[in-house]
Amino acid sequence: TKDMLETVASTKNAIGYVAYSAIANDLDSGITADDKTDKLSLSRQTADYKMIKVDGVEVSDKTIRSGKYALCRDYYVAYKGKLNSVEQDFLRYIMSAGQKEVDKICVGKKKAATFLSDKSEGTISIEGSSSVAPIMEKLIAGYASYNPLKTTDSSDGLNAAIRGDCDLAMSSRALKDYEKELLSYEVIGSDAIAIVLQKNNPITDLSTKQIRDIYNGKYPKWSDIN
Repeated sequence: TKDMLETVASTKNAIGYVAYSAIANDLDSGITADDKTDKLSLSRQTADYKMIKVDGVEVSDKTIRSGKYALCRDYYVAYKGKLNSVEQDFLRYIMSAGQKEVDKICVGKKKAATFLSDKSEGTISIEGSSSVAPIMEKLIAGYASYNPLKTTDSSDGLNAAIRGDCDLAMSSRALKDYEKELLSYEVIGSDAIAIVLQKNNPITDLSTKQIRDIYNGKYPKWSDIN
């Protein structure tokens, strides 16, 4: 993500895409604002890249929550079979008090609620999407204040859960039909794909069709877009 943003920022005619949360929570920007909205506002002022509108809609927490922004995506936690007591406890935390931690990175799916741990003991193995990993790290840290627990995570995905090689799988894409048949899952938060251009590019808005055509090679020059 960082390499892509740096390349777009330094390349006049570049286009790129990145998780909106990666920009809204850019820890490498030197910005110290505590509030995510303030941080994003400052980032937009100082960065040499810019996020553009898609189908006339600007990406933001509000347009993600409402579904008005076209390139939204959900983040999932999936598992196979019946969860044991500690896995159930952790999942209950994610969908209650843990939503406050999710909101720090992206857009939570539920309003944060009170959580009381049953103090189950054990180890949870978590594998999956690198896009969800920053959220999961905060959730693990937050859960530890209720129930100190040993957890592990890696960059593998849903197949590990299907094979039974991990307890919980993180996914930044919707599950395929066969995966839904084999796994249970919860949507823990929502994010979006932000389209970024070099700051001085005059383009401010692209349709989803235009974006698709750019990546399919239909437009070799920005001036070819109509």
